[in-house]
Amino acid sequence: MSASKLPGRETLGRNSVSVSALAARVMVNGFERMGAESASLIEASGISANTLRDPDGRVSPGQIAKLWAKALELTQDPCLGLELALNISPSDYGVIGYIVSSSETIRDSLVRLARYHSLLSDAVRYTTRETETGFVLSHVIRGGGAVMGPMASYVLAVPIILMQNAIGRRPVITEVCLNCEKPDDTQKYEEVFGAPLRFGSNKNTVEILATLDAPIPTADRALITVLEGHANALLDSLAVNDSMANSVRSLVIEGFPNPPPEAGELGKRLASSPRTIRRRLREEGTSLSAIVTEARHELALRYLAQDDLGASEIAYLLGFSDPTAFHRAFRRWQGCTPLEHRRALLGLGA
Repeated sequence: MSASKLPGRETLGRNSVSVSALAARVMVNGFERMGAESASLIEASGISANTLRDPDGRVSPGQIAKLWAKALELTQDPCLGLELALNISPSDYGVIGYIVSSSETIRDSLVRLARYHSLLSDAVRYTTRETETGFVLSHVIRGGGAVMGPMASYVLAVPIILMQNAIGRRPVITEVCLNCEKPDDTQKYEEVFGAPLRFGSNKNTVEILATLDAPIPTADRALITVLEGHANALLDSLAVNDSMANSVRSLVIEGFPNPPPEAGELGKRLASSPRTIRRRLREEGTSLSAIVTEARHELALRYLAQDDLGASEIAYLLGFSDPTAFHRAFRRWQGCTPLEHRRALLGLGA
């Protein structure tokens, strides 16, 4: 699929799984400061310049994956995710950044981050779990799994940096689990997290030694009231929680490596008729076949960012009948073979 045919805001259904143009713009600007040309990033991702400038714009997770792949190719920076996180400020994230820093306690801040994160992306979410000595912050993909490659460090470093700005110091971290391969040089990771690191994990989590009820010095009750009112209005306008596309996508991903479910099977799982499912998906600007294709494409990019899975294994995990079918599909999506894509990610050339 060529970049010009990738779904932009104009083809994303109102309730489709998506990422805000604001979040994409933060990434493009950050990558540009790191030496990547913004025009090349935008062209490779398939995100239109108009959508990127639109304060209400939304882009697909697949386009974000392409953006990161191109940034890694251009910068050749093994610490791409950490460098991006360090190059941003809370204000870059708009209302989310201000909500985090204006909450009364760490608990309030994280609860609100989880509640309003859909404004940035409804494809992923943050969760917290309390422990005897603090809490564990996790970043997960809706429907299961965790982001891979350089994004793994980015999605964990951002809330730590937001928290550091809010409380005036880096929180004490006891362990970090990352769903990415261990780099040759871990110095940057040690500087950012200052904690034991577990690479190649099946999850993205950070364990913090602090009570969730610790106060935030920059708390502002009056401002939080205003900010939450604004954030709630934005959530209402997105209506992300009632998306049929989200529900179908979760079932498709959960079903891999089995063949994608048919409308009749989905109807039983979602307590809805196949006709209703098709109609709802059509109203949301997508279809079952499009969701299956997008899910396979996005997961393929994530799996290829790891070097411990071969193309045949990835083909199986994505429910393809054989590796040849996967190779044909990937060439349609990316214009190259899975091996060529992985070699480009690793900076190995042709």
